[in-house]
Amino acid sequence: MKCIIDIMKKLSKIAIHRILAINRGEKDKFLKVKVESPVDDIN
Repeated sequence: MKCIIDIMKKLSKIAIHRILAINRGEKDKFLKVKVESPVDDIN
């Protein structure tokens, strides 16, 4: 089963418990996380 969810949020607005859950899901190969940012916003 393949489910694709596109969620766009500022990283600074994600609660720490959600980040930990995302990290765990990626480690267990349930999630694939991709972070994108416009080049102009990178300092």
